Amino acid sequence: MRMLRKREVSSVMLFEVEVSQDELELYESCTRYVLENFDEEGVEKLCGAYRDELLGMCEDISNLLKI
Repeated sequence: MRMLRKREVSSVMLFEVEVSQDELELYESCTRYVLENFDEEGVEKLCGAYRDELLGMCEDISNLLKI
């Protein structure tokens, strides 16, 4: 993974990165594992995000891999 650019928009830090397909597949697998094996409270405790947020991120990664 390589960072190409970093910027802040409305107090949110955004990163533009270059990642390999293998890395994206690993991130997708890890998020799916968490979603399939932890309840709402477990997801929040482990990831610091709501289940719906993590699901959206996982779907985004999956969609990137389909392109």
